[in-house]
Amino acid sequence: MKDERYNRDLGRGKAYEEWVYRELLRHGFRARPCRTLHEQLTVGENYDGIEIKFDGKWQQYGNLYIETAERPTVRDRFRWSGPFRGDNSRWYWIGDRDVAWCFSIARLRAESPAEVRPDPQHGTKRWRCPPTPTAHGYLLPCNYADTIAERIWDHGTFVTPLAQRSA
Repeated sequence: MKDERYNRDLGRGKAYEEWVYRELLRHGFRARPCRTLHEQLTVGENYDGIEIKFDGKWQQYGNLYIETAERPTVRDRFRWSGPFRGDNSRWYWIGDRDVAWCFSIARLRAESPAEVRPDPQHGTKRWRCPPTPTAHGYLLPCNYADTIAERIWDHGTFVTPLAQRSA
């Protein structure tokens, strides 16, 4: 059951990634995805340093779920993910086909609650959200995300966040 949920969410995420790649290409940016597991583990999600995450519940709850650790099954060990993955990612894109936020990884790490940041002394973390069997993370309110995002994808157009317009 848990593995089915992980696989279903993984399928949704992959379909969303492909959609994002097509939209970026439509706007003149050709992203080059890593297709093999070896590439994904040694390079990252793509060669362009963009971590892409689908969040299908942000409109319902008003928060983005920032995943910080994951595992494919309950038998596997957790590994860092999202802004803490430690690959080539410089950008973190999260949302759905209507609206998405693009953060710099450095800014997202800096804004993450202290209890989800890697702890060099202990190596274990306390998590802001109750963990699921296959994921740990925290909630980032959308109204705050609007102020720290580098760009926002709003119904097919990139917009500059309000905080940057007044700067």
